[in-house]
Amino acid sequence: MPKRRELDLASFNAASQTIDTAKLAEVVQDAFLMSMDGRLSEAVQGSYYANGVTLRAQLRELLIEVFEADTPELLRANATIKQVNTKLKAVKAQIDQAAKVLEDLGALVAQLDKLLQIVDIAL
Repeated sequence: MPKRRELDLASFNAASQTIDTAKLAEVVQDAFLMSMDGRLSEAVQGSYYANGVTLRAQLRELLIEVFEADTPELLRANATIKQVNTKLKAVKAQIDQAAKVLEDLGALVAQLDKLLQIVDIAL
């Protein structure tokens, strides 16, 4: 096993020295969930899956990495993880809402069919 640099835990600050693995794990999980969502096209599902696989591998690598405090690339990566996580949750909510609207449309169609049956009977 390669020798790792030693870490002074007394001055260690996870927020400024490590990737936000909790948020990144949420992104990975959401990517895999979206890859199985039958409401999306196969191409879109495939893209979510491919990105999920890559992100999962990156997460595994980054779990053990500690960076110099406030490394600009780390700060940008953590900010991007947070943004992507928020956007994924918003997209899922929009898809869920679209599915609900489709259910409502189906209910409306059924209701109007019943109404038209009344008209047919009356004629």
